[in-house]
Amino acid sequence: MAGASPSSRKLNPVLQALAAELVRVANESCPARKKWTHAYLDVRYDSDGGSVMKLRVVPARGREIDPEDTTPPIDTAAAKLGRLRTKRGANKWYGVRVTVTPAGEWRADYNQDPDGAMKLLIYDE
Repeated sequence: MAGASPSSRKLNPVLQALAAELVRVANESCPARKKWTHAYLDVRYDSDGGSVMKLRVVPARGREIDPEDTTPPIDTAAAKLGRLRTKRGANKWYGVRVTVTPAGEWRADYNQDPDGAMKLLIYDE
């Protein structure tokens, strides 16, 4: 796990469950015989508790796959991360990007930019 925050003990179980669900969604989203290298969920939170999410599956070849919808386990995990996130001090964060591999390895990178919290440009990347 990258970008550890002070509340890692509480976050890790949520992130692990989220990573497992991302692997499942990535496997279902890729056409048969198409391999994927990684998948990611980028969640940004606003000060009112709202959030936007971007879920993508990156195949070994070709364009990123944009799954139609997130799943209830993804939505639940994103909401729980929003409640658990560090909201004060030097480790304050406004978003998290969880990246997984087909083997289930995962990492979490925290967005500490208050101006980048709700930029809808994340959908244009």
